[in-house]
Amino acid sequence: YLFSLDTKDESKGEWTKIKTKGTTPGERYGHSLTYLNPYFVLFGGNFNPKLSNDIWIINVNSINNDNQWIKINFINDSDNIPAERLYHSSDVCTYGKYKNKLIIFGGRDSNNNPLNDLWALDIKDNNNGEWIKLFPNTQNNDNKNALTPRINHTMLFYDNFLIILGGKNSTLNPVPIEVFDTESGESFQFKKIIMNRHTSFLFNKDIFFFGGFNLKSH
Repeated sequence: YLFSLDTKDESKGEWTKIKTKGTTPGERYGHSLTYLNPYFVLFGGNFNPKLSNDIWIINVNSINNDNQWIKINFINDSDNIPAERLYHSSDVCTYGKYKNKLIIFGGRDSNNNPLNDLWALDIKDNNNGEWIKLFPNTQNNDNKNALTPRINHTMLFYDNFLIILGGKNSTLNPVPIEVFDTESGESFQFKKIIMNRHTSFLFNKDIFFFGGFNLKSH
């Protein structure tokens, strides 16, 4: 769906259902959809009824033309791509060696285990892509930089700093805010926030939260 805001009256807007051609990602939930210019990038989720780790893109510039979903093929072998998952999060890095690459973190695997792996996606020509594992890796696998496994969280980028917010793991203990530096591989923990299934947004240097559940209610 496309939502268009009335530029003359911000209290008014219009929803338009976008029709697509050919094969689509299909019905799914627990996936992520991220804008990586000029594409919307869809990753993972629960798909009829198995978990998936596929990537689909659609060119935003073609929304009113051919509207064709494209499935990305990977040059990695099967041991070097993210496992199937849902309830993960994704965003685009805005600075440094991973600038303009899609980053995914966490989620739940097919055995209901919360995950703490971190991956970067590099979309290449001819509908090919390559996954790069950021964490854990052989260069930086010590406990002090361990990221907390979690699901139903959100994440945002401020330059090369990935900010991971809320969510929950296999316990009912609150999980900390974590910041991961994609340049150095270091991570830092901050005060816990008790929320999951919420939304968040970064504007300038301020982070806004809305909605969701506490750990006991859902």
